[in-house]
Amino acid sequence: METITSTLSSEDNKFTMLVPNRIHSIKNVFSFEQCRRLINDAEEAGFKPSAPSGGGHGQTPRTGARTSQFYVKDDLRLAEYIWKEIQDYVPSDLKSIKQVPYMNSVLKGDEYTPVCVNEHIRFYKYDPGQFILKHDDYRMSRFRYDEKEDQYYEQMSFLTIVMYLNDDFNEGCTKFWTQYSEEGIKSHCRFVRDIEFTDADLSIRPETGKVVIHDHMVQHEGESPTKSTKYILRTDVMHEKKVSSNKVEEKFKKNQTYGEWHRHFEPSCFNYTE
Repeated sequence: METITSTLSSEDNKFTMLVPNRIHSIKNVFSFEQCRRLINDAEEAGFKPSAPSGGGHGQTPRTGARTSQFYVKDDLRLAEYIWKEIQDYVPSDLKSIKQVPYMNSVLKGDEYTPVCVNEHIRFYKYDPGQFILKHDDYRMSRFRYDEKEDQYYEQMSFLTIVMYLNDDFNEGCTKFWTQYSEEGIKSHCRFVRDIEFTDADLSIRPETGKVVIHDHMVQHEGESPTKSTKYILRTDVMHEKKVSSNKVEEKFKKNQTYGEWHRHFEPSCFNYTE
């Protein structure tokens, strides 16, 4: 398997660009001790089995594309800390990812600015034999109101954050199909067979405290560890744009509650978006 790598910045090689502005990694964002504390906290709170996805990719309605365990915690303080550590490495614009319907057709993402990390933190635990198959990531959005500016904003996620909380296991890499959702390629979701049965062209080996940031729409999968347990933290980079009060009211009519997160699944990929 070919690994696409070119280290671009910092004397200690902390930052590595894997696919320009679509997939990159940052080493040592958290220390071993910080990661161990997060694992212990999640274990104490308790992991739950992932719900069946409803089939697909050889799965039956009673099984799913994800067989790992999860724990979710809303933690603004942790999100702010992560943002402080990674914000200098977040792409300043969205020009390198494929355009999606949530972007203005003229501005093509320039209306959005990266502002924070999503505090809806998801922890995943993979025991030997547990995995998540090839998928893209759902995006999240919400509205906020700035009283000082008397201005509404819509926040939307376009980039995934994955942090590896340990690396004392065998196998368990994250694999990517980097050609998926490239500009100029018409392939839509996982039903397109030109990449469905191809091998991944990028594999990332987990390292404790390392963060990988990638475009939601790049197809990827989490390999099963063959010995010991793998733990990861997943959240999102949040972008925001100004919106009119009329648009906010329109969303309210569709039963979207102000200030609450709304998940967006690609319509034809509902069972394949995690």
